[in-house]
Amino acid sequence: MSSDPAVVSNFFSNPRLRYAPLIVVLLFVSALDVILTHVIIDRGGIEINPVANLVFEHWSVFGLAAFKYALVTFYIIIVQQIATMKEATAYRTMVAGIAISCMPVVWSCLLLATH
Repeated sequence: MSSDPAVVSNFFSNPRLRYAPLIVVLLFVSALDVILTHVIIDRGGIEINPVANLVFEHWSVFGLAAFKYALVTFYIIIVQQIATMKEATAYRTMVAGIAISCMPVVWSCLLLATH
């Protein structure tokens, strides 16, 4: 790697945050996921994700929230990097991430409504 400060990767030379409205939606859905998971656990349910369950057992809901937002932050960084190379792919990746993140929220709402 060059030590010349003028040689910088595209990721660091283009600081514009892409898809800010979609990022807000992703953060909102992720917050709903953590909140609904906590409500379900308080009502006697379990966390079915084994990694998230391990985090919850050791660090409670605060650790679960930190774990979730660490993953979401990593995902956003990856999408931003993809956007420097292929804008359309990054957009589809962000929308897919939101859709996938909605699945546990919808499932949790169904569980709470039926139990």
